[in-house]
Amino acid sequence: MKFYICLVVVFCLVSCRSSQSVSDVLLDVPVAEKEITVDGDGKDWDSKPLVLGLTAPWNGSIKDSTAICICHDKKNLYFLFKIKDDNLIYDDREGEEAVNYRDRAEIFFSKDEKLSTYFCAEIDPQVKVLDYEAHFYRDFNFEWDFKQLIVASQLENDGYVVEGALPIEWLKSSQLLSDEGEMFIGLYRANAIEPENDESIVWYSWIVPDSKDPDFHIPSSLGKLRLQ
Repeated sequence: MKFYICLVVVFCLVSCRSSQSVSDVLLDVPVAEKEITVDGDGKDWDSKPLVLGLTAPWNGSIKDSTAICICHDKKNLYFLFKIKDDNLIYDDREGEEAVNYRDRAEIFFSKDEKLSTYFCAEIDPQVKVLDYEAHFYRDFNFEWDFKQLIVASQLENDGYVVEGALPIEWLKSSQLLSDEGEMFIGLYRANAIEPENDESIVWYSWIVPDSKDPDFHIPSSLGKLRLQ
C-alpha cells in the first residue's frame, strides 16, 4: 500500500511539472522608476532582479549568481545581465565571429511559443554582438542584424555587465509583443572555460530546457514576460 501511495505521489509531481506551459506568465516586468541610460554600469537601476541565478542543466544543474533585471518605460524595454565570472574569456578581434566560443550573455525574442520565428542577441564582455534571425529548428540567418538594439557592457573585477534596450514599437511591429503586453523570451549565459573549445562551455539557462544535450534553440527553453 505504501509503495502504491509513493507511485501516486511521484506521478502527481511529474504531471504537475510537465503541465507547466511556455504560455505561463513567469515574469512581470515593472515600469522603470527613473530614466535609464544604456551605458553598461547599471547604476541607474532601482528595480530588483527578476531572475537571480541561472541553471546549468547539463552540468549537474549547478546554479550561478547571474542577476537579470528587466523593466520598461512604455517606450523601450530594458534588460541588464550582471554576471559573476573570475575567468573571463573573450576575443579582442572585431566582428560577430569573435563572440563564438567566448563568454557571453544571450537573449532570445520569439514570435510564438514554438520558436517559428525568433531573434537572438549574443553579447560578449566587450559588447560585441552576434545577432541573427532564426526559425525552428536551427535555421539561422546570420545576415540579419538587430539594428534597433542599443547595447553596452562593462568589465568588472569579478565579471561583467551587459545592458540593452529595444523600442516597444519595434517589438510590437515585429509581432513579438502582444496587445496585452506579453512576449516569449529566453535568457541564457555561456561560460567559456577554454578558448576555441565549444565543448568546454558551461551553458546556463533561466528555464531548464527539455533536452538531454545542450540546446537553447528549442521551445522548452522559453519563458514568458508581461509588461506591467
